[in-house]
Amino acid sequence: MDVATCAWEAVGSPAHSLPTSQDGRCARCARDGGLVRTRKVVSANFTGWEGWADPSGFGLCRACVWLYRTAWLRAGPMLVRPGHAKALSLPELGQVLNRPLPTDLAVIVPLRAARKNV
Repeated sequence: MDVATCAWEAVGSPAHSLPTSQDGRCARCARDGGLVRTRKVVSANFTGWEGWADPSGFGLCRACVWLYRTAWLRAGPMLVRPGHAKALSLPELGQVLNRPLPTDLAVIVPLRAARKNV
């Protein structure tokens, strides 16, 4: 499972307001399910295609829509592990990064608050 899906599930798999257009495989994470057309989620100026499973795919799953459309995810650092996602203060981030990360843990650090790329 990728870190975005793990975080989405840890916060209760929240729904989004965009209707799905068709079923298929998510262009970003390759998860099967209902998809929202990619252009309804990311802008024409989006440049992060290199990390996607199929950049030419039709659309994005619910977890990936949440990833790109939820502003608070870009507000500050976050600690993610299966079943757990927590916003971190800067001192907490320093404590986490002061030692090697276990393999079941990810830390997400925005370059600056509210920036669309993490």
